[in-house]
Amino acid sequence: MINKVKKGSSLVSVLVTLGILITVGTAVMSLSVSDYKSRILESKRVKNLYESESGLEEAYGVLGSIVDEAVDEGNKKVDEYMVNLNEVLKEDNIVKVQNSVFKPSYRENVKSNIDKIMEEDSGIILNHNENSPEVKIITLKEDIKFNDKGILTLVLQSSFTTESPEGKKQQRIIKATYNIETPDYNNPYAVETEKISVPMRSIWSKALVVEKNLNANGDLTVNGDIFVRGNTNSGGDEGIIISGGNNSINISGNAVTLKDTLLSSPSNTFNMNNINGNLYTGSLSIQKSASDSKINIKGRVYANNDLVLNGVQSNITIEKGFYGFNDVSGLKEVDNKEKNSSSILVNARDIGNGSSITIGGEAMLMGTAYIKTDPNYQTGESVAIKGNYRAYSAPLQSDPDKNLNEDNVVLEYRSPLQLVTKFKDNTELNFKDKSKYFELYSKTEKNKLKINGISLPDKTIRSGSIISTDSKGKAVVLGENYTNDELSNIKAKKDNYSQAVGEVDAITQEIDFNKINQPIEVITSSKDETEVIYVKNDNKAIVLTKEGYNSASGEKVYLKDGKGKGIIITKGDVYLDGPINFSGTIITEGNLIVTGVGKKELNYDAEYLKKLIALNLNKFEGLFKKPAPSDYQMVEIRSDIKSDNKVISTLRNNYITTQNWKIIK
Repeated sequence: MINKVKKGSSLVSVLVTLGILITVGTAVMSLSVSDYKSRILESKRVKNLYESESGLEEAYGVLGSIVDEAVDEGNKKVDEYMVNLNEVLKEDNIVKVQNSVFKPSYRENVKSNIDKIMEEDSGIILNHNENSPEVKIITLKEDIKFNDKGILTLVLQSSFTTESPEGKKQQRIIKATYNIETPDYNNPYAVETEKISVPMRSIWSKALVVEKNLNANGDLTVNGDIFVRGNTNSGGDEGIIISGGNNSINISGNAVTLKDTLLSSPSNTFNMNNINGNLYTGSLSIQKSASDSKINIKGRVYANNDLVLNGVQSNITIEKGFYGFNDVSGLKEVDNKEKNSSSILVNARDIGNGSSITIGGEAMLMGTAYIKTDPNYQTGESVAIKGNYRAYSAPLQSDPDKNLNEDNVVLEYRSPLQLVTKFKDNTELNFKDKSKYFELYSKTEKNKLKINGISLPDKTIRSGSIISTDSKGKAVVLGENYTNDELSNIKAKKDNYSQAVGEVDAITQEIDFNKINQPIEVITSSKDETEVIYVKNDNKAIVLTKEGYNSASGEKVYLKDGKGKGIIITKGDVYLDGPINFSGTIITEGNLIVTGVGKKELNYDAEYLKKLIALNLNKFEGLFKKPAPSDYQMVEIRSDIKSDNKVISTLRNNYITTQNWKIIK
């Protein structure tokens, strides 16, 4: 019992002691907090007193005025930009665009005014008279700039004199750092839009649609797709033609012609520099007259006829594949077979020693070459080099099956050559028999053949023998390998070609020029370029050219500084003459002729074109013969942005903050 009383007394003593300690501690903390608050208040009072006396408060006002002016100028720049805006903006992009205009203007104005103080007043921001404080910017001029966070830092120093109650004067120096921040353009807005449903005709999807020929006697770059029908019925060269010397065509989209693509003069170049850009053509050819010429295609070539290399010192490179899908199996007219049998033909005498053909990806050669004899002679070669036809004039003894040996075949005279034509039983040799004949000849008489300068991919489907280069760089002769298993693959390539060439009808089937009672000729120039809407139904040539350029004959459409955009639809030829850059589309029932010095550039701008069509839909839709397609797109033609208010210059402390305030003396 006594022990329990002692334990209770000890507990009471501990509790009393703790109570006393807590009371004392609380009192001490209260005094400390009170003293701290008093010190802070006194510091602020002293700071405010010194700021008032030193002129820093007034200097803060000067900086505030600079910020006010910069905000006003930024708002004006945004207003001007929005009024002159010539494009449709999505709502979530409006503030971003407004800030991209406002902030640079704001910063430029702030810095300009501070630079002016530094240059004209030696950095003195305040100095009314000799009795007033002098406040000076002491930041080095080269350091006065906005940082990546949009903050400009200034260090101001004030020198002033105070007088004690006893009348004693004392100089004071105070320094403070000011941060001028960049506000956001905070402009509530509302957007009102107007949209029109535009039928998407395939003819609108091209930078260039030409019913006859594209003849480049100058340099042409096309950023977009082109369609050239080549419908001249002239009997001469038709399609995409690069003539004249040292000229080029560069295309970044697809190129389609129902006729041929050919280079006809020295040092010409045909480039397709987009891996997704394909060429759909009849034949692709460097002619004999086009020495030192180049064809470079990063995409694929779909050819309804041959790949031809006749010019010396010339090269053809096709990176993703060549599909010569036209074979002779279904043709009955002998005279047409050579025009419809896809193969590679080489007449360049320096093949393998200056000239070359390189094809990557995959290849398809469904035809074989013909020799111009009387009558024409079909060979067994899907890759034929001039001079190698000697193989069909030489009797064989090397066929292990004995079928093609000398004692089982007949050689006949086909002027001017003696050529193997049939078996002894009068059965004609077909192209597969001749392919094997050529392959057998190459095994024993390889040194008599031209077999260098050709490189084809491992995956090459062919109806006849080919010449290529193996993985070790060695020239090889390979026989035909076509089987019926490839039919679906061949059909797919033919379908790709048919879809491309059938995408645009003949212009006479697309457009009814008789509906153009009055020509449409709207040509407007801004400070940067000329916009053209030109629709005419006569055969007179028009010339698209730079202002002041001495151009070819025809009706002139002048472009300011050679820059323009719009839509041109005409029955006559169109000349691109001199240095020009044109965005939109050109549609002509005639020829497109590139001439004159300087680069010509055509750009397909889908968004601009859709809007221009939408704004003039009644003018354009009335021209077409066929009903509008079911494929429509909604095109925004008007977007009004209505503002409620702008950045205001009220709470300057949101934009100007003070730090590192210090009494130096």
